[in-house]
Amino acid sequence: PFLLKCAKAKCGCVRAASPDLSAAQLVLGKSRTAMRVVAAVAIALRLTARFALADEEGTAEALPPAPPVPRAAADSLVPPPAPKIDHDEEIRHASARHLQAIQNTTHHHTVGAFLYGDYKEEDNVANPRACAQMCDEDSECYHWNFHVLRHRCQLKHGSAALNQDKVDWIAGHSRRHFAASTAPREL
Repeated sequence: PFLLKCAKAKCGCVRAASPDLSAAQLVLGKSRTAMRVVAAVAIALRLTARFALADEEGTAEALPPAPPVPRAAADSLVPPPAPKIDHDEEIRHASARHLQAIQNTTHHHTVGAFLYGDYKEEDNVANPRACAQMCDEDSECYHWNFHVLRHRCQLKHGSAALNQDKVDWIAGHSRRHFAASTAPREL
């Protein structure tokens, strides 16, 4: 037998108990994890007592080897390696998805970004169609940019210049830009 702290009384008394599951239930309730812990401690105490007694009598044996860790348990302790993400591939997929979403609209669009002429910027815009709509509804906006990964919409004044090397952006002109460029100019 080994000693267990009394779980029912808050006095802190200690009493003898046998190392079986009924003792585990007395101490820690019926939780499976608690019962496994108590059972493991009971086994360890029995082994320790056995080898200590054998050592006193002079008949000590070598301790048995530790049991191997089950393969499933060992695998759960080591997190799997993070998958390698190709940033360029991620941009290509996002760009293709957003270009397809705006394809069947009347909004002008192209791959690239308008530089200069910064006017407004909004984050968390759902798609380039919503960005183009924001530009059309704003009387100051002539061009728009949509970042395909960050979902950022930039509205631009008329003085912006297009850079088509920016493959992570989709850009377009507002309807106002086309109306201004086709209007007759005074000399």
